[in-house]
Amino acid sequence: MGKELSSAIKEQEEPSGYSSACKLIFKQTYQDEIVGPYLALSNWSILFEPDLKLDLRSIIESFSINKCLILLSDGSIKGSRYLLMDDNRFTLNLQGLSFIELK
Repeated sequence: MGKELSSAIKEQEEPSGYSSACKLIFKQTYQDEIVGPYLALSNWSILFEPDLKLDLRSIIESFSINKCLILLSDGSIKGSRYLLMDDNRFTLNLQGLSFIELK
């Protein structure tokens, strides 16, 4: 994800275009017989970058309404919060989202 997003961002002249570049990546889905439409992302921690000014919760919530989103991460889940590298500055509220943590 990081390489694809940085590539897409390079084409944007203004920070406001960063959000659009991110949304384009989330439009790329794959199909599986059992899972249905899905997107699997690794190196997605770049989405926490403050300069991108993304509402990551809304992006994930709207994407995962009828698609499976698989996120490979070194973070952890505590209660209903995802913590990137156990850092409270980089959290994602998972309350109301269906999720499964695989270890």
